[in-house]
Amino acid sequence: MYTGKGFGIVEGKATGKVLVISSCVSANIVVENTNSPSFELERFYKARSEAGVQLQNLQEQSATSLGKDQAAIFEAQTMMLMDEDFEEVVRELIIKKDLSAIQAVKAGGEKIAAIFLGMENEQMRSKAADIFDLSRRLHTILSGQSASVYPPEEPFILLAKDLSPGELMQWRSPQLQGIVLSGGSAHSHLAILAAAMKLPCLISADIESDKTYENKILALDASAGMFYLDPDKALLNRFIQEIKREKIKKPATDNRPFYLKTGEEIEILANIGSPEELDSVLEHHCQGIGLFRSEFAYLGRLDFPSEEELFQVYRRLALGMQGRKVVIRTLDIGADKDAPCFGLAREENPALGNRGIRLCLQRQDVFRTQLRAICRAAAFGNLMLMVPMLISLDELLQVKGLLLEVQEELRQEGLEIPELPVGAMIETPAAVMLSEALAKEAAFFSIGSNDLTQYTLAVDRQNPALAALYRQSHPAVFRMLGEVMRAAKAAQIPCSICGELAHDIAHTRELADMGFRSFSMAPVFVPAFKKYLSEQYLQSASPNDTI
Repeated sequence: MYTGKGFGIVEGKATGKVLVISSCVSANIVVENTNSPSFELERFYKARSEAGVQLQNLQEQSATSLGKDQAAIFEAQTMMLMDEDFEEVVRELIIKKDLSAIQAVKAGGEKIAAIFLGMENEQMRSKAADIFDLSRRLHTILSGQSASVYPPEEPFILLAKDLSPGELMQWRSPQLQGIVLSGGSAHSHLAILAAAMKLPCLISADIESDKTYENKILALDASAGMFYLDPDKALLNRFIQEIKREKIKKPATDNRPFYLKTGEEIEILANIGSPEELDSVLEHHCQGIGLFRSEFAYLGRLDFPSEEELFQVYRRLALGMQGRKVVIRTLDIGADKDAPCFGLAREENPALGNRGIRLCLQRQDVFRTQLRAICRAAAFGNLMLMVPMLISLDELLQVKGLLLEVQEELRQEGLEIPELPVGAMIETPAAVMLSEALAKEAAFFSIGSNDLTQYTLAVDRQNPALAALYRQSHPAVFRMLGEVMRAAKAAQIPCSICGELAHDIAHTRELADMGFRSFSMAPVFVPAFKKYLSEQYLQSASPNDTI
């Protein structure tokens, strides 16, 4: 047994097998023949554009599962990526030094990182890790290497010299128990993410990220600044028991229902992007999954996921939610997503481009595979289908027609396929204006307030310069919400609110007064939302006890 020390920046204990991660910046750049400077510059700009898409995806993932502060990390990296100084350094190395794009990205990244590392302020020094992360990301894209990683299926602890925020998000998994770094910084973005994920984290640890440690058992006590490599059985058992006791001591999220004075219950649903988030949904006692972003199974892949692969994902959701509803949004991929399997051309304005249901109806081979997987998985739980980016009734009818064909195919193959409710995601002004007609064909509505606000106000929600104009509480947006709710009530179908507005407690009462009884949000926002409800409405097992 080897006993080591370090500095704990996120407290807690953990045990698991060691997974060694090499440096986040490759020291071995392949020497390659340099083409013309104009060609290498074009390669750099294309890679920068792709890296921007990847960072946007990470920003969206962290915003929904961790929170806005954590998402801001990747927003800051995007700004660094597009920084004129970084661009100028790379351009100069390509044009004046005759370097390839890969060589220039590495050399330029090191040059700018060195400036940050030379600063006295620890917080500024930590920005070097972001530059290294960008260099690694660009190098991966330029070299054509796959960025996909597959976390182990048993508890593991990451061991590295340092980790970037992007790398931590890649390795994020319910089986990830902790982090041990021989380097690192208490002021880094990694520290912020580790704290949000509640991962015990040790930096400045006296251990190298040696591959010979791979798969060895490690017991981590970040609170005491200690770790034990290859602990004896007695020590390991003591750690396991202490970790169990700590989990029992954790205050549980309130699981009592909330009622209005009318006796109507307020439904709290979760928005998630992968089955790995199921534990968080159950921990916060959500009444179901109001939005499962099915596109995450396609991101970063050169090949399409198979029907069997998708079936296993959806089956896991159905079984995990134990009869509670799971609303699967059909594939919402566009040029703004890192999905090379689709081979989508770059678009000047992907928010208004070929995405969502319009792409699915064009690529019916891909769409039918997803529908078959969902239909098969529906036998294992309470699954529902939701169609995004609708702008016409015909689109919804086409989806329902395809679904019937797929269901009949599967029944002809001898499978028992239950009925699958099909709902409409209302996120375009066109869908709002057609909500009365859509309500006659949809089993339910879910309003995507983020995109609806963007399209209604003609404000790009990804543009920081327009942040003050992007207001989901804008009177025009609320008039649209009212129109949709009136149509849903007339057709007697459920209508939920999904997006940032769902957890914005400044407007919860107004939405409830409008008729909304179902709120779908990322699990991270549920505790604060329930706390607000507990202060406004009486929690009770019986609506007769309401105030």
